[in-house]
Amino acid sequence: MKRSAALAWAAAFIVLLPWTGVARADAPDVLPALNIDVADTSLSGLSSGGFLAVQFQVAHADMVKGVGIIAGGPYYCAKGELRRALKECMCADPDPAKCAAESHDADVPGAVQQLQKMAASRLVANPAAIASHRVVILSGAADSVVPAAIADRQLADFYRALGVPPENLQRPALPPATAHQLPTLAAGSDCGKQAPPYIGRCGFDSAGAILQGIYGELRPPAAEKQSNWIAFDQRPYDPRRQRSVLGITGVHFFPSGLDDSGWLYLPDACRAGERCRVHIALHGCRQGQNYELRNEDGGTHGRFGMLYARSTGLAGWAETNRIVLLFPQAKALSPLPYFYAANPMGCWDWWGYSGAGYATRNGVQIQALKAMVEGLSGGKPAQGR
Repeated sequence: MKRSAALAWAAAFIVLLPWTGVARADAPDVLPALNIDVADTSLSGLSSGGFLAVQFQVAHADMVKGVGIIAGGPYYCAKGELRRALKECMCADPDPAKCAAESHDADVPGAVQQLQKMAASRLVANPAAIASHRVVILSGAADSVVPAAIADRQLADFYRALGVPPENLQRPALPPATAHQLPTLAAGSDCGKQAPPYIGRCGFDSAGAILQGIYGELRPPAAEKQSNWIAFDQRPYDPRRQRSVLGITGVHFFPSGLDDSGWLYLPDACRAGERCRVHIALHGCRQGQNYELRNEDGGTHGRFGMLYARSTGLAGWAETNRIVLLFPQAKALSPLPYFYAANPMGCWDWWGYSGAGYATRNGVQIQALKAMVEGLSGGKPAQGR
């Protein structure tokens, strides 16, 4: 996971795009302690959120029930290199013709071998546990950012290599026009539009496909309740916010990329003390709450806020099926002073901007997500089956 100075400066140059790192000033309390079955935890994610979902699944396979990956790729695809992330795990070139599927050949055998080495050093869980997971892969045929070949071949091959049986590896068909976005029943813009906020009206219920793919047949969704949406303070779960350098708390050479607050959806049954499970939903790049909404003329009119969380459709399913929803939030990092970790689009870390151990149990974002689950379970260690 070495970084050369050239790649560091390349990172700063490539991501000089509109960004914002404004933190919420009204960050509320920590997560409530609930009656949570930690071993029934699941995740879903779009794009960078999909890559992080895979990383968390690998790191803590013993507490994960299953995952839903939208426009994501296999574990450790970038190998800690921004160049590889941009060229071999996605298509950063604006010309789709230069991103033929043949050029996206992730080293799945190498990823599995690296995973086994990490497991031997206890940096990740025993990969044998992944064979029992239920996996839902969603990929749009019109996606030119993370081409379908990455999900259809690389990601699926990764899971097959780890022993996930065909009946546990689901790949629902999306409408042909689906681009790089979260496909929904009715929320968002045109299904084929590939631009922020990357939410498309595709007539497809991603939430239902993912949650039922992981947990089996569920009760039909109900209307979400506004009162069950809760903002929570992410700072206590960020290990780097708890450390100090030269007496200054929260200072670290590699920033975590976590925003000050996130969103929780707490169904009535879970609030009342019934046994519930947790689903972590991870947004993609340029979808965090502090990213700016832009007009057609380039002007801005506010920030995304709860747009991604409310658009997923997950809350309706959660309300009737005793599922607590966590919507953690990543934030943008300015190219200056963090030129080595520039992340102005607010992506989750799947190439190493937060540090060399980003894809292991030592990864700061993985640590934070685990701490959030433990917080919801009343401080019980997040150790599953």
